[in-house]
Amino acid sequence: MLLINYTKKVKLIFAFILLFVFAFFFIFLNLPANPPDENINLALKSLSEAKKSRAQLYANEYFHASEKLYKNAMLQWKIQNEKFILNRNYFMVELCSQFSTHLAIEAKKTADIRSRDLKDYLQVAIKEMNSELNDFGNFFNKLPVSASIRKEFSHAILFLSESEIAYNKHEYTISRKKLDEASDSYSIAYEYTNSILSDYFENYDRWLGQAEKIIHKSKKNKSFVVIIDKFSHQCTLYYKGKIKKSYKVELGRNWIGDKIRSGDKATPEGEYKITDKKTGSGTKYHKALLINYPSSEDQKRFAANMKKGLIEKTDKIGGSIEIHGGGGKGVDWTDGCVAMTNSEVDHFYRLVPVGTAVLIVGSLKTLDNYYNF
Repeated sequence: MLLINYTKKVKLIFAFILLFVFAFFFIFLNLPANPPDENINLALKSLSEAKKSRAQLYANEYFHASEKLYKNAMLQWKIQNEKFILNRNYFMVELCSQFSTHLAIEAKKTADIRSRDLKDYLQVAIKEMNSELNDFGNFFNKLPVSASIRKEFSHAILFLSESEIAYNKHEYTISRKKLDEASDSYSIAYEYTNSILSDYFENYDRWLGQAEKIIHKSKKNKSFVVIIDKFSHQCTLYYKGKIKKSYKVELGRNWIGDKIRSGDKATPEGEYKITDKKTGSGTKYHKALLINYPSSEDQKRFAANMKKGLIEKTDKIGGSIEIHGGGGKGVDWTDGCVAMTNSEVDHFYRLVPVGTAVLIVGSLKTLDNYYNF
């Protein structure tokens, strides 16, 4: 009887042990997967590598998507960790972190390619822009343009300098932005200059015809004539139709275009003649030769402009335009007169008599001779 009871107890204990083992394995086999630390860490590392390649700048479409997936993985991980251990499921955490890693790697690869391509592009583009600004600047800086247009050109130079600084710091997207800004400012100055000069040089054939006519007059009458080419800043003295002497001159500060009214600081254009020669106390410019501006043609044009409302009724036509000394400053500074150095005005003054014909034109060369737009 005791043996039977003992056997029953052993069997019961054994049954409990089997039940415990079975329950342990059931729980163990149904436990959720371990937290995906390795996947999360790999995604984080991949994003860090992508940042080093500045993927947020060069491959933002990939980087942004990877970053978003990583944040979602971390959110899902937090949500699962707040659940009871048997209810946790890290499938979405693993999936998001794996896709995040894949996109971060792609972002780094794309950023490396794009930054290398952008670097190569900028290296060439900055060099070309520098060359173009220098070339155009040598021409542009001699022109009487408005302060706003001159400011645009100054901005182009400044932006290009900032582009170079950013390039040398390997900040290629900033460099590209500054280069684009330099190009925009330069385009404004360039297009404005091109428009003004294209309009101005529409008078080229007329200027050439006037010059041919006055040179023929010099040859026919065996006389002196003077041609002032504003664009070349040259005053050329002809005798018997041939060049006797050329002088470098400086003009009114707003020399492009004809003189419209008093105070516009423009050198007039047209056919004139020397009416007086001044020296000593007669002039403050060493020596001077007065021309008959305004001519009858100037007066007719002035009256027509006033009638059309192009100038104010209080405006005056002006006068006292001279070829005088005091030049050699290297800039256009007069109120409309033509200035040469004192030594050259001495020579010019000695040769040129009162009554000598004077022609002032915009240019005797085409615009392409100065700058090829």
